[in-house]
Amino acid sequence: MSPTKATVKGTAMRAAVNRMIGTMAMGASAVLAVSGTAWSAPASASSAEAGNSVGVCVAGTGLFAHPDEPHLFVHCEGSAPYIKECPPGMEFNRSLTTCDWPDSADADPTGVVVTARPASLSLLPLQVKNLSAKAQYDDVIYAGTFRFTTTSGTVLCTATTDAEGVATCDSKPGLLAPAASLLLGYKAEFTPNTSTVKPRTGTGAVNPL
Repeated sequence: MSPTKATVKGTAMRAAVNRMIGTMAMGASAVLAVSGTAWSAPASASSAEAGNSVGVCVAGTGLFAHPDEPHLFVHCEGSAPYIKECPPGMEFNRSLTTCDWPDSADADPTGVVVTARPASLSLLPLQVKNLSAKAQYDDVIYAGTFRFTTTSGTVLCTATTDAEGVATCDSKPGLLAPAASLLLGYKAEFTPNTSTVKPRTGTGAVNPL
């Protein structure tokens, strides 16, 4: 198949899926046909349960990416979420708000943001204390490992997230880096436990004690 025909076919497929998703019923019995294959769009067990586990429908009515699974999406009707599934082999494209082929869909379907809290610098001995960060998407907090470094990349310490999704640690005392460079701030490099989320990096301030 020529590139032109493949592009036309892919565009037509996405348009067809988009039209079908727009007409989906909110119940569990909604059935779509894609390329001649019928598939069921399952709803969540209950709106309350989905809202607690997904935390997406705070954004209002519409179609939104599922925070964990790229082949799922959340159909929000007000604050009521219904978890739906894309046709086999397809993933939800957050930019187009429709199911799409994996090569065209967003590789990372979530809007996870790393928030790093201000840390403190002790001069005697030279040490950065209370390095702390978390990774969050709306009400969903992600578990994983944080590596805290100086702005130039020198590793200060590494910590895993706790039950609240926060990772905290202190550097070893007696750092050799100049105090002035440590006061430039730090980086919090997040490696999630789930493969559906890409690593993220946030930055935080370092204030003198």
